[in-house]
Amino acid sequence: MAESPDGLAIVTGASGTIGTWITEFLVAGGHSVIAIDARPPAKEQNLGRAGEFVPLDLRDESQMTSLLDVVERTGVTLDVLVNNA
Repeated sequence: MAESPDGLAIVTGASGTIGTWITEFLVAGGHSVIAIDARPPAKEQNLGRAGEFVPLDLRDESQMTSLLDVVERTGVTLDVLVNNA
């Protein structure tokens, strides 16, 4: 995922229609996006180099460490959190 000058956004529930729209909107607006959902996207998301889909079930607390690893790997601070799950 390429670093964005507009910051990092996380979108939960990113596989559904609304989550996909929000994710693509944020990428188009210049954000780097980590898209999270327990199920794979219903359609291919247009994330390009600015986004990454992470299969993650937020109900499983042990999986949260993998999310933190992804955020730390970006090397930028979290600017936007969309809780769509």
